[in-house]
Amino acid sequence: MQRLRGCFQDLTSCIGGYVNKMERLFSTVFGVFLLGVGAYVLLCSDAAWHWVVLVGSGLALLGGNLIYSAYACAPSWLSRIGPLP
Repeated sequence: MQRLRGCFQDLTSCIGGYVNKMERLFSTVFGVFLLGVGAYVLLCSDAAWHWVVLVGSGLALLGGNLIYSAYACAPSWLSRIGPLP
């Protein structure tokens, strides 16, 4: 926990993707949410298996990337699609 707390306090090394600490925190929380939804789809869905694997893996992958990029202070894959309306 101390390592994570230090990551969010050190904003001087943040060159790439994030503007402030709250944006990184929101990205982490949203990434955990997407990772959880992806895991839920993979484990508990009754749809056809190819849709379950495609959607569940995609959501889990996007969530994991959001968490990693918030930790590493790098732009995430979702931020590269441009500003949304």
